[in-house]
Parts: sequence; C-alpha cells; structure tokens
Amino acid sequence: MKSTDSTQRQSTLKMLKNTQLPEVAEIQRRLGAGECPASLCGWDDQGLNVLREIGEYFLSEARYEDAVDLFLFLTAMAPQNSALWTRLGNAEQECGRCDAALEAYSLAVATDPEDPLPHIFSAECYGLVGDSKDEISSLLLAYGICEEHNRETDLKDELLEAIQDLVGQYPQSSTKDNSPLPG
Repeated sequence: MKSTDSTQRQSTLKMLKNTQLPEVAEIQRRLGAGECPASLCGWDDQGLNVLREIGEYFLSEARYEDAVDLFLFLTAMAPQNSALWTRLGNAEQECGRCDAALEAYSLAVATDPEDPLPHIFSAECYGLVGDSKDEISSLLLAYGICEEHNRETDLKDELLEAIQDLVGQYPQSSTKDNSPLPG
C-alpha cells in the first residue's frame, strides 16, 4: 500500500472517532431536506472512498462477513450510491445469502436504473437458487440497458450468448411467457 493510502486511512479513522452528531431535530430536518447521512457527520467523499476501498480489500481477501458489515455501514451513510449497494450484494452473495444479495441489487437498481451490473449479479443469484426464469429475465434487463444506452458491445455480446445458452438449457422458461430474445 502507498503511504498516502495509509495516511488517508488514518485520517478517515480519526474523522470517525471525532464525529459529533447534531441534535435529533436538526438531523430530522436535514434528512428531510434530502441531505446525505454521511454529510451530517461531516464526512466527505474522500473519507467514504477510503472506507469503500477497505471493503474492496475485504472482498479481495475473502473476508466476506467483514465486507458485509462495512458495506452495510456505507450504504446507510450514502444510500444514493448504487455501487455501494452492488458491492453489498456481492458480499452477501459470497456469504451464500442470495435473498439478502437480491435485496441489495434491487436497491442498486433503484438508485441507478441505467447500470446493468446489478441485473447481471442478480442473474447469478437466481442461477444459484435454480430460478432459471428470473435468471434469464435479469440478463434480458441488463442486455436491454446496454442496448438502450449504446453501451459496451462486448458486454452485450456476452449477455446475448449467456441468454441463448440458458434458453437452450431451460426451454420451458423461454416459452412460458413468450418473451422474445434480443438479437
């Protein structure tokens, strides 16, 4: 790790220890006005990013429960951040809790409906629990987002291939609702 990363982490930890919250009425007023909970504590994006990086480290080191705890905290502090909800879902999924992961992915979609990644990760969860219909539906949603926003041709090709493979494995899923395949 770089020394600047270490300095940032130390600064963030000091900031966490020294946080003083406003009175309850002030918190309610500011939250009601749409203010981010993290800003109530005087935290900035840099501090939250350092904590996010620690969460990423936990994921990379297979410390999934630690990652869940940290991403739960971060999503409470920055609930509008889709990437944090997605990473919480990833950590929950790695812990084998697909229901919790799917909840986190749905919140990621709610905060950023144009991001295909939560749909892709949702499809993985549905595949793990054997729900081929929702697995295909999630991949179709991700494909549609990529198509609508003219994004990532390689990703669209991979999604289309995955959808076609799944439909070939589970023909009953593709015929029940008569959903047309892209392409």
